Amino acid sequence: MEDFLTNIETPEIIKLLALKDVTFSNSAIEAINKIIKRYLRKKLPDTLEALTLCLEEIINDYNTVRPHGSLSGLTPIECYTSKNIALDFKNQKLEAKKDRITQNRRVNCEVCN
Repeated sequence: MEDFLTNIETPEIIKLLALKDVTFSNSAIEAINKIIKRYLRKKLPDTLEALTLCLEEIINDYNTVRPHGSLSGLTPIECYTSKNIALDFKNQKLEAKKDRITQNRRVNCEVCN
């Protein structure tokens, strides 16, 4: 048996990372698959009917409830059906950053101050 294992050729495995701008990349689909898996792990449907209902809930939540950062905080349905929405969150992000820094400084230990 040992002789058999030493004679097996190990294939060279190359890890490729999907890039955003590559037309043949499936990274967007893999991101959605990851989200679906997260929902399924939480719900754990045990029948085909339960799975079907769960998938319907996932799709509805993803498209109509969950805001997407890449869509400036809109849901996909809002982005698709709205005309000329230009949301600018730059000021809110700067204010949130300032607030976080202020709060963090309040709770730092005496050694760090």
